[in-house]
Amino acid sequence: MNKQLFDSGWEYHEYGFMPLEMAALVPWQLVNLPHDACIAKPRNANNPSGSGEGFVSGGVVYYKKTISFTDELVGKHILLEFEGVCGIAEVILNKDLIATHHYAYTGFIVDLTTKLQPGENTIIIIVNDSAKPSARWYQGTGMYRHVWLHTGEKVHVKPWDLQVSTPEVSAELAIVDASVKITNAEDRDVEATAVFKLYYGSDQVAEGTAKVTLAQSEEKTADTLIPVDHPKLWSTDVPNLYKMICEVSVGGEVVDTMQSNMGIRSISFDPKNGFSLNGVSMKLKGGSVHHDHGPLGAASYDRAEERKAELLKASGFNAVRLAHNPFSPAFLDACDRLGLLVIDEAFDVWRVGMSANDYHLWFEKDWQEDLGSMILRDYNHPSVIMWCVGNEIMERDGQSEGYDWAKKLIQYARELDSTRPVSLAVCGLMEDVAINMAMGNLGANLAGNGVDPDNDSWGDRTEEFLEDADVVGYNYLNSRYEYDAIRFPNRIIVGTESYPHTQYDNWISTMNNPNVAGDFVWTAIDYLGEVGIGRVEIDKEAGFLGASYPWFYANVGDMDVCGFKRPQSYFRDIMWGNRNKPYIGVLPPELYGKQINHLPWGWESVENHWSYPEYEGKPTSVNVYSDADEVELVINGISQGRKPAGAAVKLKTSFDVIYSGGIIEAIAYIDGVESGRETLKTTGAPVAVRLTVDRENIKAEYGDLAYITAEVVDGNGDLVSYAENDIYFNVSGTGDLIALGSGNPVTEESFTANHRQLFKGKVLAVIRSNGCAGEISVEATTDGLTAARCFIHTI
Repeated sequence: MNKQLFDSGWEYHEYGFMPLEMAALVPWQLVNLPHDACIAKPRNANNPSGSGEGFVSGGVVYYKKTISFTDELVGKHILLEFEGVCGIAEVILNKDLIATHHYAYTGFIVDLTTKLQPGENTIIIIVNDSAKPSARWYQGTGMYRHVWLHTGEKVHVKPWDLQVSTPEVSAELAIVDASVKITNAEDRDVEATAVFKLYYGSDQVAEGTAKVTLAQSEEKTADTLIPVDHPKLWSTDVPNLYKMICEVSVGGEVVDTMQSNMGIRSISFDPKNGFSLNGVSMKLKGGSVHHDHGPLGAASYDRAEERKAELLKASGFNAVRLAHNPFSPAFLDACDRLGLLVIDEAFDVWRVGMSANDYHLWFEKDWQEDLGSMILRDYNHPSVIMWCVGNEIMERDGQSEGYDWAKKLIQYARELDSTRPVSLAVCGLMEDVAINMAMGNLGANLAGNGVDPDNDSWGDRTEEFLEDADVVGYNYLNSRYEYDAIRFPNRIIVGTESYPHTQYDNWISTMNNPNVAGDFVWTAIDYLGEVGIGRVEIDKEAGFLGASYPWFYANVGDMDVCGFKRPQSYFRDIMWGNRNKPYIGVLPPELYGKQINHLPWGWESVENHWSYPEYEGKPTSVNVYSDADEVELVINGISQGRKPAGAAVKLKTSFDVIYSGGIIEAIAYIDGVESGRETLKTTGAPVAVRLTVDRENIKAEYGDLAYITAEVVDGNGDLVSYAENDIYFNVSGTGDLIALGSGNPVTEESFTANHRQLFKGKVLAVIRSNGCAGEISVEATTDGLTAARCFIHTI
């Protein structure tokens, strides 16, 4: 079917739920999709969304657009595809309710063919996100992903109905299994021919044909096996992509064409070798991520999705887990192009809820449709290596028929796709958590991590829940790896969530246990909501889970919500062998000698700079991350001594020192020979703003993005990390400023304002093209400092 983007020219309002006749009378505002109606609203400590959703407001949003039913559409088949709507979505065409959808993260398709009237038709989408709390994290509100209009002939192929897989793969020959479901809306039987053409770049490399006879109103699948000589394999290092084009003909005339990118690759899991890609065993270096884009909220711009994948790849991850729901197609497309392996996850709850108004209210009615939507839509992505049908499901101990439901979901996933494993991700059990909390253990998910062979309560009560899963995701249960290789010898494990502050131990246990395919840190990128679970408390207990208002971020992640790397990310670089020189983490001198407590998802309070002008002569400590044999710390030319580094100290060497402004150096040695060094120097007074843009040329068409990092620097151009200036932005030309953000997790600042206070010397600005070719001018100013300007070309 012809696929047309249907994002522009919508109108919306937020005046609460009302009859359609009244809705037509209130003022509407123009908006183009994607649109998160929640992110610009003020937050409030009393909002019922609570700490889980970041104290945001809910609400009801109406969207409206017209569809012209012209003569050229008469006799066509017409569909609307919604990639995702956050809230209970009601689709109304010319005042008639024609569809509803409840799950924020799955796509759905609405057939308009028999419902459109000649001339102008009005479609209204009512998005009801007023019942809070509705999730454990920030979801957003509204039509936050793309909408597509599909038109085709009466004999056609609907979205998601072309499927390709590669059951046989070698360097010499691959077999591509190509199938297409053809729909016949004619009032007669037809014979249809499907021709599958495989392209690499502009070259056709293979072809196959299949024929089917379809009765009136019948859908039937045509499939064939296509050999490909000397295929170019898709891998994490070289993500070769092919394109499959399927032409459907009736009576010798092509009536529909469908295409999809694909990759030729093989995957396998087994308890002796873990995960293998194209026959080569490898560990999954993974990170879990949520769907939001920090300052943009949930709005799913293609460039935002691509940038997220780029950040992960650049930080050494070869795999990503989509927590805890399907992501946008644009993110998976980016993973295909970049070579990121994906765990595609469907649900965080089944019949038993985590929040009062979450998906558990709809699960029993909608699970099959939503699980099917994820698998059918994402089937062709070579990056997807596993389906996960549930995360930390409350029914994991058998309550509420949990064992039966696990089997039911796994079996249905296998019916839809027999080429990939199906998994469940589990943590400890809630009653064990309560016991552990009473004993002072603040890490709730530690319950079940310890093993008592004479009373393995966790293993006993989750065994039947997990017995049908091809792969089992362990959340914070890495101490079970070795034991469970014996108790469950056929179980393949993936560490689907692990604490960042124990990442060295997590990785060693992953490497030492062949039954474990990989490790996924919680998280790779910080996210909105579930506020403060990675917070640090000074001279008091860290508490349990959520923080109070005005916290907004979880404050976890190798990167903050803007994508800026944190110290734990550099530690991971060293641990994975992606960084040769050491890394210096300085404890702010004001914290020296104090009791520093963080929740299990936190990281030590160190900073990568040597600029503390008010603490000259005061004691502090310095941690050096290094995989060398030894490290030496030198301050202003004076050695503070050499100490063991590397595995002997789990890659972290600590020094107690006296702060003295100037130069601090960490020098790493292997076999007595210098192998790398990092140097930090005390910065001078702030003198100027500096702007760095990720891309100087972006697409002119509406919705492409440029990301600009604003920093305050001294006279030498060095970042002044302690600067807290309020930076103002002025944007003109063929683009708009749509978001400003920083890594500060505790602030009431608006993402949609034109100014933002620096955090650790940085602010991120997001610029959006407005649909015109030309130039965007961006100026950043602050009192007393030299302003900065940069230009972005829209082409």
